[in-house]
Amino acid sequence: MSSYTWGTDAFDTGDTGATTLEEAYLAIRGDLASGWSYDLSFGPRELTLGTGMLIANGATSGFERGALKFGPRKAWERAAIARLSHGNFTGTAFFLDPNELPSTDGDNELAGFDLRYDDPRGGYLGATYVDVLSSNSS
Repeated sequence: MSSYTWGTDAFDTGDTGATTLEEAYLAIRGDLASGWSYDLSFGPRELTLGTGMLIANGATSGFERGALKFGPRKAWERAAIARLSHGNFTGTAFFLDPNELPSTDGDNELAGFDLRYDDPRGGYLGATYVDVLSSNSS
């Protein structure tokens, strides 16, 4: 993704921009016996769990990347995601490294798992565990 802001933006920063890789991951999907399926992927990609309250946007937009509203970044810089599904149940294990701005990169890394049941009548029920493996953010 390439973005640039000519002039001054909403944060009183101007004439800034960047080209970044948004999504480019390797993945393998398949079916196992008795209705089980799997999905394994590695590389920059988006991941949202549940409503996105805990895990959603994996990148920072704006500031030195420019185009705050028209070129939003959402993909995690590094993501390893493993999903196992059976019927309406899905388990997801993940490792995530956010795509932070170079000027404010906190060297953050997250890992965890998510369990989810999708009700055929609508809605879902889930639980998520997240562990912050490292962070230099204050």
